[in-house]
Amino acid sequence: GLMVAFHEGHIGYLITFFICYCSTLPIFFCFPDPGYVSKVDERGEVTHNDRQDLFSGFEKSDADLEMQELKDAEEGEGEEDATIVWLPPKKHYCDICNIDQPYRTKHCKICNACVFKYDHHCFCVGKCIGKLNHRYFYLWMILEIIKGSWVFTMASQGFNSVDDQHTGAYGSYVIVMVIAFCVFMAAVGFFLFHTFLIFANMTSWEMMFRDTLSYFKAYKGSNPFYRGLWSNFTSVICHNGRIQEQQLPTPEELKKIQGFNWCNNKFWKCM
Repeated sequence: GLMVAFHEGHIGYLITFFICYCSTLPIFFCFPDPGYVSKVDERGEVTHNDRQDLFSGFEKSDADLEMQELKDAEEGEGEEDATIVWLPPKKHYCDICNIDQPYRTKHCKICNACVFKYDHHCFCVGKCIGKLNHRYFYLWMILEIIKGSWVFTMASQGFNSVDDQHTGAYGSYVIVMVIAFCVFMAAVGFFLFHTFLIFANMTSWEMMFRDTLSYFKAYKGSNPFYRGLWSNFTSVICHNGRIQEQQLPTPEELKKIQGFNWCNNKFWKCM
């Protein structure tokens, strides 16, 4: 039916279909919780997300359990260490939510809430991208690539099939192809960038401000949350839907936990 509309010169049908089809995912995407740590209502009272109460304690991740085992093993040796005690960086205090923010948390002025593992505020979906909905954003980019390539292919086929009686449709086909191409290229760019962020276990916000964030400065720019490519990927795509605060290890413990860091090592650095 869409190809018939093309030949009849009713390009508005395809444009309407394209807009509606691209709008379905943002509507669905508005529902997932990005990982609110706290929220302030109109009276200024602090309310906590139903998924996780900040003051009831976070779940420990597998990396934290592994770090705890290393600490227990070192303490079990019974040797006194005269080295300087390493103290983790102080957590940032949010004056609006009146809480000590867990590491990787940022207050979004638009959402008026602190978001755990904050990436960015997406105006296309009207919500922040955080720990609990980053995987949905990643899936959305993949679907946008498929949709953009599909619409561009369909429009180019229609462009090549225009006969002498419908030469006025050439301009409409070109407009649709340009729009589809722009959507495709934008989605590819976001997809590649977020693929890198996922495998590096970073966020867009951390990528831009890693030189000023306390938990990056404490490790001289190294990422203390890197746990290997596969673990980084599964922590974003296959998480259990709950907020897990990560305790920062000492620099020596971090080397034992990370092993070979594919993003930052003595041979190359990705950031």
